[in-house]
Amino acid sequence: MTFGRAGAWPENSTNSSPSTSLSKLKDAALRLGGLNWAGFFKAQPDTPAKLAAFAYAFELLEIGAYEQLRRLGDARAAALAERILPDERRAAEKLHARFEPALDASLEAVLSGPRRSRRPRSRR
Repeated sequence: MTFGRAGAWPENSTNSSPSTSLSKLKDAALRLGGLNWAGFFKAQPDTPAKLAAFAYAFELLEIGAYEQLRRLGDARAAALAERILPDERRAAEKLHARFEPALDASLEAVLSGPRRSRRPRSRR
């Protein structure tokens, strides 16, 4: 087995390749980044406004994907994309129209939620 210009590496050697240590470093960095995102999303409550925004973003991603598919040059793919795109655009418009009610519901839930005292509780 050879790795680029470095020559042959022993078959049983798992950590002797320079690329292995870089891979482990990249894997660790990606895991840390994933934990950061997970922590961020866990700290944010699932509110109607947040869910509406995520659903809207997903619809826009789908629209972008179908637009790209339409431009590939394949007639069958373009026809399929042309058939699906209006439905995706309608779905995105419906979600966009619900932003204000979703925000109102989110704010109402926050404002009418249990009020917390700023004083620490005394232990008995």
